Amino acid sequence: MAPLPPAANEMNIDNDGGGRFSGSAGMELTEADLRQNIGVMICDGAEPSNLQLRTLENTWIFSGNC
Repeated sequence: MAPLPPAANEMNIDNDGGGRFSGSAGMELTEADLRQNIGVMICDGAEPSNLQLRTLENTWIFSGNC
């Protein structure tokens, strides 16, 4: 069974190691929200240097590195 998409204000993120990350988020979050949250959670407070964003079925899908 496929995982449920995140709620409109929820973010799911995986630390892929080596400063790389991937995840999904609800559309209530802005790109700035995503950058800030990823920075705090994965990049030791710095904004990610590379963030790839796309939408799929009303959900942000993202990946990148610090």
